[in-house]
Parts: sequence; structure tokens; C-alpha cells
Amino acid sequence: MPKRYKRQTAWIRRGSAPQYWPYDLVRRKAEVFFASGGWDQAEALYRRNIEMSAGDQALSADAQSGLGKLIVNRGKIKEANELLENAQRIFSDLGDQRRLAPVLRGRGVVCAYQGNFPRARRYFAGAAAMARRSGDRAELSHALGNLGIAYKSQGNYAKALECYRQEMAISDETGDLMNTASAVNNQGLVYKEMRQYDEALVQLERALKIAEKIGDRSTASYIYGNMGTVHHDRGNFGLAMEMYRRRLELTTQLGDRQSSAYTRINMGLLEKQRGRYLEAETLYRDSLETMKELGDQRAVAVTTGKLADLYSATGKRDLARQSYRDAVEQAGKLGIDYYLCDMLLNFALLALEENDPRESSELAVLARASAEKAGRQDLALSCWILQARLLSYQNKDQAVDELKKLESECPDEEQRSEALYHLYRIEPQEQLKEKLLKVYRTLWERTPDQKYRNRMNEIAGNIAEKSGDIAT
Repeated sequence: MPKRYKRQTAWIRRGSAPQYWPYDLVRRKAEVFFASGGWDQAEALYRRNIEMSAGDQALSADAQSGLGKLIVNRGKIKEANELLENAQRIFSDLGDQRRLAPVLRGRGVVCAYQGNFPRARRYFAGAAAMARRSGDRAELSHALGNLGIAYKSQGNYAKALECYRQEMAISDETGDLMNTASAVNNQGLVYKEMRQYDEALVQLERALKIAEKIGDRSTASYIYGNMGTVHHDRGNFGLAMEMYRRRLELTTQLGDRQSSAYTRINMGLLEKQRGRYLEAETLYRDSLETMKELGDQRAVAVTTGKLADLYSATGKRDLARQSYRDAVEQAGKLGIDYYLCDMLLNFALLALEENDPRESSELAVLARASAEKAGRQDLALSCWILQARLLSYQNKDQAVDELKKLESECPDEEQRSEALYHLYRIEPQEQLKEKLLKVYRTLWERTPDQKYRNRMNEIAGNIAEKSGDIAT
């Protein structure tokens, strides 16, 4: 037998007979299928490795960890946790810190999948600490990257940037240009969240140059998509769509069906904002079909919720109601409160539009509780605005007081405008109308969302009736 097959991680001898299994080769093949969207093939290979490595604790734990990281994407959260917990126990008993660190990182990924970023952060921090102790610089770099994502998702941008800078320093030290590109990309996303769009694009363009230099088309595709979201947020819809199309072209070439489907969701969101509802629906439906084929249950729930939002915006209320029910049921089963709160809030808004304040109130309570559980203060504030509006059915003065308080306290301009708009609807005043029109003009100039245009037309129409002027 050639010498290269002597390593235990390449072949496993089973029993007394000279029977061998190419464990390492099968694992690498599973990883390729995982990355390219061949999840059925990847899952079958991981399960076969678990079966064939039954007599070797370390390899069995390694195979269980790989399978756990895959099936969480299919919504099999309970089994994923069981597999990762078992792998964690085995490596802990063996005292193998080097292989324990990526398992802890995998457990953090499961928590992040559900939107539980505080718990995910603890696992990622644990993985980073263990990687430091074992001297595994590559794993430390990955753990710091994941930790940065958790901090960013909780709005702690300074901590996120520090994690990415440490990740980049390690990658530079080890010569890992692929991970350097990833770290620079992630820094760009933090600046995007901070609305420092120019700096975000500087970082993303820098990351793209690195990815293209080393021929890493997968990372390049992510960067194009992220550049699209920056242009999207800035209201440069033409540039945003161009970036999304570049990403879609690359992911299609790579056979990455999951990333292609997520790109179509972003394209659908953009088309909806432009008022191109038929195009948006087509993109959502294409994405939903792919996600169902892959078995990506979280994406199925989220995309179903986006379809419900679209149906609600276009007056297809029966379809919207059914889609919200399906999305909420799926998200509830998965325990993904980070997304569930958004679905519940939009469902509550639909119920209010249908003149059912009782159902709207019940849904708003559930949405706010889910938002607070997920640590989404932005959604919790939006729920508070809705509850203030609902209060007007019982006590108009108290509702006005609540909305005034919200308008003065909301840190986000979009939310302030929402509180102000509903205050105007309850208590119409000419001065309030003019202030609101100015706010929506500012928002429209920043991001030409069809919602802002509709609101401006509504408010400007009311003003023009008295002044004779037409607002533009």
C-alpha cells in the first residue's frame, strides 16, 4: 500500500479483517457537496462516515460535528445539537482542545441560526479561548470572525471591528489571504450597519481585490452581494441590482444554489421597494422553490414571510394572511425569534388594516415578546408604536401621548417618522403635516422606497387641497 494511505485519518481498519474505509476522502467530498448546495449527498456521506468510524471515538466525533453543522441549515436543530453535544463530550473526555474548538464554534452557529446571538457569542468566545490555548491560529481566526458577527448582530460595532482586526492580523501572519478577504469584507459590513457607506465600500472593494487576486470566486460572490446591500441602503437601486446580478452569475457558475436563492431574495426586496411587484413575486417564488428543494427550513420560513409582506402591500389579503400563518408556524417550530418577531409584527399590521384591533393587539404582544427575547430593540420599538396606535381605539389622548414620547425617544429616523405619521393620523395638524412631509422627502432622497413616495403623495395631497401647490 502506498505510504500516503498509512495515515489513520485517511483510512480506517475495521475489525480483524483488512477492511479499510477512506474516511478523510469521504469527509472532503461531503464538504464540497455542502458548500455547493448538494446537501442530500453531503448528509449521506457524513452519515456513512459516522457509521464506518464507530470504533474510533475521535473520528466518530469529527463526523458527528460535520453532520451537525450541515443539518442545522435544514432546520434539524434538535439533532444538530445532539450531534454537536456528543462530539463536544468526546473531545472533552479525550482532552483534545484543538478539535474541541471547532465543535464549540459549531454550537455557536446553531445558536446564531436561531437568532440567539448572546448565547452564540459565548460559544464563539469559548472556541477562541480554546484555540488560543491549543495554539491553533487558523481556528482562532475563524472563531474571532464568528464572534465579530455575533457582536455586530447585537449592535456592538466597536467589539465587532476589534474581532475582525484581530482576525485579519492572524490571517496576515499565517498568509491566509482567503480569510483576510473575509475579515476585510466583514469590517465593511459593520461600517454599513453604522451607515458609514463610503467607508463600507472602501473596505468591500479592498476585500474584492484580494479575493480576485487569489481566484476565490466564492468569497468574491459574497462581496458583490454585500456591495449590493450598501448601494441598496443608499438608494442606488441601479448599482445595487448590478451587484446582485454579478453575485448571481458567480454563484450560478459555482453551483452554489443556496447563495443564488438568497441573492434572489435580496433582488426581490429591491424590486418591491421600486414598486415592481410582479418581478418581486417571481424572484421570491424562485428562491422559495430552491430552498424547499435544499431543505433550508429557515430560508423557507423567511421567504414565505417576504411573500406575505408583498401580498399585503398589493392588497392580496387572503394570500397574505395564509402566508403569514405558514411563516409564523414554521419560524415558531424552528425557534428563530430573530425572524419570527418581524413576521408577527407585519401580521399584526395586516390585522389592523382589516379592522381587527383585537387580533392585531394579540399579535403585537407576541411580536414584542419575541423581539425582546431575540434582543431586537428595533422591532420591539416598532411593536411599541403599533401598540400605541391600538391604544387610540380606547383612549385617544393616551395614544397621542405615547406616540409623542416615541417620536422623541426613537433613535432611528425611520421609526421616528412612523411614530410621527400615526400621530398625524390620530391628531391631524397642518404644522405636523408639513414636518412629516419634510421627513419623508429626506428619507426618499436617501432611499427611494415606494412606501415613502406613497406617504408623500398622501400627505402632499392633503396640503395641496388648502394651499393649491403641488408638492414634488
